[in-house]
Amino acid sequence: MFRHAKAQFAASGMRDFDRPLEPRGLDDARAMGATLSEQNLLPEKVICSTGLRARQTWEAAQTKLPAVDTEWTDALYNADAAGYLQLVHQAQAASSLMLVGHNPMMEDLALALAQPNDPKADDMRRSGFPTAGLAILEFEGTLEGIETGKGRVVHFLKPQGR
Repeated sequence: MFRHAKAQFAASGMRDFDRPLEPRGLDDARAMGATLSEQNLLPEKVICSTGLRARQTWEAAQTKLPAVDTEWTDALYNADAAGYLQLVHQAQAASSLMLVGHNPMMEDLALALAQPNDPKADDMRRSGFPTAGLAILEFEGTLEGIETGKGRVVHFLKPQGR
C-alpha cells in the first residue's frame, strides 16, 4: 500500500482531485521507486487512484522500476478502507498487488489487515502513515481470501527524514 506523495494545497477554484505533487513529493516518490527496485520489492500489478497526486506518485516511482501492469480507477479516490479491500479481493491473476491511494484509507486498511501485536503495525500506529509511505504486507493464500487481522507487515517504508 503506497500513499501518494506530498501534494500542493488546492489553489482557489481547484478541485481536490486535481492537486499536483510538490517538488518534494516528486523526489520522495522517485526515491521510493528506487528503494523498491533496490530491494526487489516489485508488485505484479498496481491499482492506482486517478486523483492527480496519486497518478503523479506512481508515475514518478515507476521511472525507477521495470514496467508493471497498472490499472487506474476512480474507486481509490472515492472509496473507504472497505472499498479498498474490495478492490484487492477483485484483483485478477496477481500474486502481488500494490494500491496507490489516499489517507486515511491507506492507513486504516493497513492497520485493519495487520495481525494483532505486529511490531511494524505498531510503528505505523505511532508514527502515522506519511505521504509517500509504503506498507508491504504478506498473507497466506490468494488476494480474494485476504482477511482483516491476518497480514504480516513485512516492510513499513517512509521517505527519508520522516
